[in-house]
Amino acid sequence: MAFFEDLSRKVQDVAFAAAEKGKEVAAIASEKAQDAADTVKTNVAIAGEQRAIEKNYRAIGEWYVSELKGEAPEAGADIVTFHYEATYDPRGCIEMIRKAGAKAGVSIKPATSVEVLRDILPLVDLVLVMSVEPGFGGQSFIPASIGKIEALRAMARELGLQTVIEVDGGISSHNAREVYQAGADVLVAGNAVFGAADPQAEIVRMLNA
Repeated sequence: MAFFEDLSRKVQDVAFAAAEKGKEVAAIASEKAQDAADTVKTNVAIAGEQRAIEKNYRAIGEWYVSELKGEAPEAGADIVTFHYEATYDPRGCIEMIRKAGAKAGVSIKPATSVEVLRDILPLVDLVLVMSVEPGFGGQSFIPASIGKIEALRAMARELGLQTVIEVDGGISSHNAREVYQAGADVLVAGNAVFGAADPQAEIVRMLNA
């Protein structure tokens, strides 16, 4: 008799422990489900905010491009260039610029590979290769930019394009020839010209490099 009573208590203890464990598992599952639901709500909210931001950016961008282009030819820009790294939608930027009646250009920073442009290169008229980090003048030309210019020119030829390549940053009469020979069409010089004792002479030296 004692044996059966002891066995009954053990069975009850096991059943009780199992029930408690079941409650614990259920509580954890409920908590996980709530976390998942909260995550979904958060993601939906973030996605909604992102769409709103992108919509606002597009509206601002359309206004900005429209202002740059202007109503009259003498008031506006013929080419509008945007930074590749500053947008999630480069094709949308190009479309926006074209819609405003201007030619489209795209700029890449020193750390950005020219390969990111392969799919959109046929859609733009100009590529601006930044040979310094954008932000302030007087920086030294980054030598690795020569390889990027060469690679970009080779890509344009491969795709049968006459893409205009512009280079900005650390340009002077000391490196103008090398940059031109790498495949650049347009050189942008600021400090080298305006900081020179004779700006006009520096421009001539660059053109004759």
